[in-house]
Parts: sequence; structure tokens; C-alpha cells
Amino acid sequence: MAKGADLLVSKDKKTASSNTEAYSKEQEAAGAVLKDDMTLEEKTGVSYRLMTLLGRDIRTQLHSILGLTEIYMDGDVSDRNQIGELYGKMLMSENQIMDILDDTLEIGNLMQGDEEPGRDLVSIFEILANLEDDLSNRLALKGITLSVETEEIGHTEALVDEQLFYGVLLRMSRFLVRNMAEGGMLMIAMKEEEEEGDSFKTVISFQADPCAIGLEQMKQMLRHYDKISGEIQRKRDEIDLGLVVVKRYLKALGGTISCEESEEGKLTLTINVSMSVPAFGEERQVSHRGREKVVPDLSGMKALIVDDDMINLEVGVRLLQNTGLEVSGASSGKEGLQIYEDAQGAFDVVLLDIRMPGLNGLDLARRIRTSSVPGGSKVPIIAMSANATEEDIDLSHEAGIDLHMIKPIESWRLYGALTDYLKK
Repeated sequence: MAKGADLLVSKDKKTASSNTEAYSKEQEAAGAVLKDDMTLEEKTGVSYRLMTLLGRDIRTQLHSILGLTEIYMDGDVSDRNQIGELYGKMLMSENQIMDILDDTLEIGNLMQGDEEPGRDLVSIFEILANLEDDLSNRLALKGITLSVETEEIGHTEALVDEQLFYGVLLRMSRFLVRNMAEGGMLMIAMKEEEEEGDSFKTVISFQADPCAIGLEQMKQMLRHYDKISGEIQRKRDEIDLGLVVVKRYLKALGGTISCEESEEGKLTLTINVSMSVPAFGEERQVSHRGREKVVPDLSGMKALIVDDDMINLEVGVRLLQNTGLEVSGASSGKEGLQIYEDAQGAFDVVLLDIRMPGLNGLDLARRIRTSSVPGGSKVPIIAMSANATEEDIDLSHEAGIDLHMIKPIESWRLYGALTDYLKK
């Protein structure tokens, strides 16, 4: 994929050398985040280079979105199929942007230090079902068929850190889909090997057909994330932040990753992860991910939504109205508080942004919780914010917010949350 910076041609050797040196520092960033016990100076340097990568990759996708928009606005595009095709390509770029932001944020969290992996009791089949759901949109956009094989699974439930394990599966799948041609097939097979005591090894293989990345390039990409090296020389396209996160997750899980190519030239990535057999009678804590695709009927209820971004406010109002809710909107925290107090407990749910000038979302939530309005201490408050760190989520909970949802928020996630809080 062409990068804007790639179009610039150095006019002399000095400029070329400078560009090469700067680019070499970018190349080290992906591997550097895997180093243990980094000094503050090292973290600062890596953070800067990661931000450079982040900005570069997001600009690339924004360029695609703006270009497609211009084609639509300036061209004679009236056929619904053509419009649908342009929209689909914009959604692919949007998915890329969200992956980049997600991976960069997680790398930032990983740089704060590793935590001991948890032991969550998970359903293997539920994990795979969630994976299929999360991939469905991007698979459909590229016409890729997903095949999941589970014939060699002996244990349907296991003890493993769910966040880390699912993060590996999701990021590996997203990486391969990004690098597959339209109309291809992604095959995921899971089997068990080498059971010993209360532990067993789970082997997950991913086969992408066709894949733009060859075996040697894939080996090189994985090898570069193993250690720091000032001599690493690789192309920009070979830096994938999602793989950085995968390698760190696997390290925490005590797992490994390898790759090979079949005789037919199909790239296969294989992951090995150790899991434990649950003890007899151990209760399973089912994680509810809020995946409710059916629009709930919330007729007769009232919602207040507060967001200083007028487009986000309009989108939020329309999504809420689709459920039958009677919706009041406010473009500032001050206005939202006034509407809430004037309604005297009439609202069944409050949705708010966090970053707003004047009275921000956290302060608005605190004012609602401590107000004399009937029901203020109990009304469900849902934050819809671009603030996405663990600290941000903790601050929301401390302010009395029940649920912190990270933008962009798909409609099914919003509807699932509303169902949870309003139809109990």
C-alpha cells in the first residue's frame, strides 16, 4: 500500500541518509516494545517511534477514505452497486484504522509491565463463535470464506487467560484477512496434543489462501519481534503492530508461534498454547460481551444523550430512536445537567461523552449521582467515549458511571448494553 512519504524523492545523499536513519528508528519500534525492564528513556523513545508509525498508517487509511469520498462526490456514481462498493472499501479502511488504534493502545499498556496471566474458565466453542462474529464484517467486505475445524478438541472447557487467548486468535485472524485477496478462504483448525496431568497443549493453525505474504517474509516478520537490533532492515509493510501484541500475549501464556508453507503454496501459521483442565465442580464465569444484534423494543422509556460533537450526537439520537426510546439530546454537560434536573427523574438511562468543554462527562455523572433528583443515584449511566485506557475506565467507574463504552461503538454493542440495563 503506497505511503505518502514514499512519494518524496531525496535530492542529495545527505537527505537520503537522514531519511534512512529516521526510518531505521521506526523499524526498531515494533521489536523494542518486547524488551523487558525498559528504562524510562527507552520507553520514551519507543513511544515516539510508535506514534510515528501510528500517524503514518492512519494517514494512509484516511487518504483512502478521502479519495473514495471524492470519487463519489465528483463522479457520476448513481448505481446502488457502485455506491455499495465504494462504501465497502471505506469500511475496510475504517477497520484498518481501528486495528491500528487498538494495537497501539495495547502496546502502550504492555509497556507498563506484564501482569500474571489469569485462569479464566472458558468455553472453547464460545470463544470460536465470538471470533466468527467479530470477523464477519471484514470477511464479508472481502468475500472471504471462513472455515473452522474443531473435530480434534477433547475438552470443551479449559482454564486460560481469556483476554490474552482471545486476543491472539483475533489479531492473528485480522492480520491474515488484511493480507488476503478478495474471494479467498481462511481456515482455522484447533486440536489438542500432549496432555500431561491437568494440563494439555492446544494447537491452533491458521491457513490463508491466497495470502500476499510469503513464507520467508512471514518468518522474518516473526523473527524481528524477538529481540532488539539496530541492524534490522525490513520494509515498512513488514511492521505490523498486531503481531507485536500477539508475540507478547503468547510469551505471557507460555505459547509459541511458527509458520510453514504447504506444497500448494498456502501459508500456515501455527500457535501452541498450554491450558489446564478445570477441576470437578469448578464454576464457569461466562463473560457476557453484549453481542445482541436484534434491536430491542424500548418503547415507553426515555433516554438523555450528551455529546459536544454534533455529528456523534445526531448518530446517537438516531440509534436510540430506533429502539423506540423517547430521546432528549444535549450538546454540552451544562445543558445535559439542566435537562436532567428539569425532567425530575423521568429518564431511564443517560448516555454521555467524557471529553466535553466546561462540565465534562465525569463531572456530569458525579452531579447526577449526588443530585436531589429522584433516582439520580440509580439511573444507568453509560459513557460513550474515545478515552480508551484502563485508567480512563477506572475514572468513569469512580465517577459513578455504570458502563464505559469505547468509540466507535457498533450498533449491536449499544443495543446489547441498553438491553442489559433497561430490560433486566
